[in-house]
Amino acid sequence: MNAIGDALLHPGDETFGPKVEALIVYNSNPVAVAPDSAKVAAGFAREDLFTIVLEHFQTDTADYADLIFPATTQLEHLDVHKSYGHTHVMANLPAIQPVGESRPNTEIFRSLARTMGLVEPALFESDEQIASKAFRWSDSTLEGDECWDTLKTAGWLQLKIPEAPLAEGGFRTPSGKCEFYSERLKRKGHDPLPDYLPPHESADGARAKASS
Repeated sequence: MNAIGDALLHPGDETFGPKVEALIVYNSNPVAVAPDSAKVAAGFAREDLFTIVLEHFQTDTADYADLIFPATTQLEHLDVHKSYGHTHVMANLPAIQPVGESRPNTEIFRSLARTMGLVEPALFESDEQIASKAFRWSDSTLEGDECWDTLKTAGWLQLKIPEAPLAEGGFRTPSGKCEFYSERLKRKGHDPLPDYLPPHESADGARAKASS
């Protein structure tokens, strides 16, 4: 996502791989949120790019779509929600049936795999199967389906992970500590200390782009 503009404009070569000719966008609006928006918009504007967008609204990205499929909302599909800021997880159970012709992303992907003649079993797992496999509670007696069933009943549970996993160290460094000065980087010819690089489009970086 952070280089989607460059990827869509790349002609393709042995290092990059084949030119991107088809794209499915879901759970995102890259034309509005991805870096270097001018490149992103130019990439999506290609006449030879076939784009499908799964959406609820006519977003900036949907404006470039060849096909727009109606996606279900959080009220209509089964999901598992986690957080960036705590160690709890929640079961999202559908409150209503999908409205109109809307379908969950997973159902669209299963249909696509079936149409393409793919046979990998994981591509056809149900939403219940996917959710049950999302948990890896090694220090709990609950595993797999049993854990998912418990979560659905309780609504939310706390993951079996520490609130502050690196409080006692354990960083993946030779010392096991958070290294502000890195001898490894120095040996490779890099600055061993942290540095600040201003955002590309900012008053400290490209002032003209920041003001436009």
